Amino acid sequence: MFQCKDLLTLPSMAKARIIAGKSGLSNRIRWVYKPENMNFAKWVKGQELLIISTPVIQSKDFDLQAVIKKAKKLDMAGALLLVGDKYIASIDSTIISYSNLNDFPIFVISGEIPLVDIFEEIGHAIAYNKDSDVLSDDILSGIIFGKDINIEAFSIKFEEAGYDINGNNRMFMINIHSDNKIENFDYDFIMNKLRDSFAQNNGSLILSRYANNIVGCFNCLENADDTHGLINQSYEALSEYVQGRYTDIKLVMGIGREYNGISHLQKSFTEASRCVILSEKIQLNGSVFWYEEMGIYNLFSEFGDKKLIQDFVDSTLGIIIDYDKENNTNLLQTLKAYLWNNNSLLHASEQLFTHRNTVKYRIQRITELTGRNFDDAMTRLEFMNALICLEVR
Repeated sequence: MFQCKDLLTLPSMAKARIIAGKSGLSNRIRWVYKPENMNFAKWVKGQELLIISTPVIQSKDFDLQAVIKKAKKLDMAGALLLVGDKYIASIDSTIISYSNLNDFPIFVISGEIPLVDIFEEIGHAIAYNKDSDVLSDDILSGIIFGKDINIEAFSIKFEEAGYDINGNNRMFMINIHSDNKIENFDYDFIMNKLRDSFAQNNGSLILSRYANNIVGCFNCLENADDTHGLINQSYEALSEYVQGRYTDIKLVMGIGREYNGISHLQKSFTEASRCVILSEKIQLNGSVFWYEEMGIYNLFSEFGDKKLIQDFVDSTLGIIIDYDKENNTNLLQTLKAYLWNNNSLLHASEQLFTHRNTVKYRIQRITELTGRNFDDAMTRLEFMNALICLEVR
């Protein structure tokens, strides 16, 4: 059963936030519905995710509070609002209060995000949960999206699938990404190559798929280096195959931490999913990301007090961000390249495709604006942390 809480595991929803109705995150999503105007009651059957986008927002009688109340009355699962200057610019506190009181989740995401990706991934995820006829699909569907996992029942399912769940296991996600629409991609062949790679190395593996993702669970080998070697070898085999046939497709693999038994596998999947999301969000180099190696990125992404993070970003980078907006400059991008290249003007200029003297001038301007000296190690650390917070918040 696909629920509201599962939305944030979808790559297309990486930049979405929930702003109200968190107590309704277990609401089931049966389908999605995007109304064209305020008169949508006759098209709704219940348990749909309401997507409020341009058509209804631009209708003359649009009233966000009325839409939310109508959706709740129609037993819809929750709402996804497209926000921005051309979309919903502000959300009244009375709407937030109403949703909190009525267990009606409200998610927000930038209106610039392609809706087609969201529709496609949600559709796949719902179908994945609804029509799981294959045992491995059924097992991983339950692990990923299940609210309460019956350990005994899943132990039997793993045994039926020929997978030894005893010992330590990890979940992983491989996101198949392209700037263009993905068509005729041979997911089955990719999954078979993964199975072959594990079989050749005596590794246990169970696989499934939802949307543009392949998900799996595998037994950890006794030696951690052997486990890393097996994963890297398997990924390289896949990557070589894909690059030889699909020039514009990229594979990004996230791997959750290892846990003993079944009860923490959902957590391992969440960690794997977060690796994929963070790698795309921060544009990290590499293609295989282990949760425990993400270090400070995970620390900041899990930090609960978002206001504290925002205050830190504002106090550290705010003057640079404001200057860029007012003067149409890119000092922030220059600072990041400079710090991430160990204060090397040459390497920063090469990364930015900009003349070394231009980078030097920009860094001098940043120093003037902030009053900070970037030759100081603690200053560099403070600003690097602020840049990470800005990207993962």
